[in-house]
Amino acid sequence: MSFDLHRVFQDLMKEKADVMSGYHIHDGERESRTHIQVDYFCIAELDKPYTGPEKGIRPLGDFTRYNVIELEGLGKTLNESRFRYHVGRTLVMENPSGKPSRHGETCLTLLAVHKPVKLLARAEYRFNEVTPWKYRTTVMNDLPVTIIALRELQKVKGGETLAWLQILEPDPGRRPETWSTILDQELTSREQLKSIMIKIDEEAFMTVAEEFRTEGRAEGRAEGRAEGLTKGLTKGRIEGRTEGRTEGRAEGLTKGKVEVARNLARKGFDVNTILEVTGLTREQLEFKAINCKSRRVGGIQLRVS
Repeated sequence: MSFDLHRVFQDLMKEKADVMSGYHIHDGERESRTHIQVDYFCIAELDKPYTGPEKGIRPLGDFTRYNVIELEGLGKTLNESRFRYHVGRTLVMENPSGKPSRHGETCLTLLAVHKPVKLLARAEYRFNEVTPWKYRTTVMNDLPVTIIALRELQKVKGGETLAWLQILEPDPGRRPETWSTILDQELTSREQLKSIMIKIDEEAFMTVAEEFRTEGRAEGRAEGRAEGLTKGLTKGRIEGRTEGRTEGRAEGLTKGKVEVARNLARKGFDVNTILEVTGLTREQLEFKAINCKSRRVGGIQLRVS
């Protein structure tokens, strides 16, 4: 299964929109499907600030009451045509059939992989630079529009609140630097971020929603490594999985992490980052290493072919 950037984005928004915006959020996915299909729609309680422990730059701090968030994926350019397309759809959602108008209470946030230089230069749209990666305008019928250029976030150390957006780096060649920027910081959700990095890098992504729902899994895996496959991973599969599936996942855990380590080595990660992201020890890597057709990383031979 290939990496589905939009699905990752939607799952992250459902779980972390409050962290990234600083407001309590109501998931409005059903409503978005009733009117127009958008990548994500939510309702922010502007009078109820989010008070969680996460600190840093809040990239979605410009939210209004009703919020439409669209993601332009890898290989797409946010040009004037696409910009007006997204604005038009949001204006329709601003005036839902049979409901009071939301004029003045709706905003549009566009996430673009690349900085839309030509669009931002158009004088008639009067974009203001908030940061080198965020631009904002209210020229379209009093509809605030924010553009966030994901590529410009690559080296920004903005704390945990920004890390959840940075993790969306869609280009495998640029992930090492972006993810290293995240891991160089002291973050409360470090282990959860690392788990999602592994899923994305394997490009066998199922859903990060599962990761959020099973926070006890990491504890189970850790105990499994320390106390043995059967005891540790049976505990790590508390949420209804059979003992047989538990043992099957357990047997492949170390092997899978070594494959991830090889992938990271091929993409240029240093050995310390590889060890931290995979959770493997240096001894485990050395034991599993295959010297034929290999690449030396930090004194460890990793097969990369």
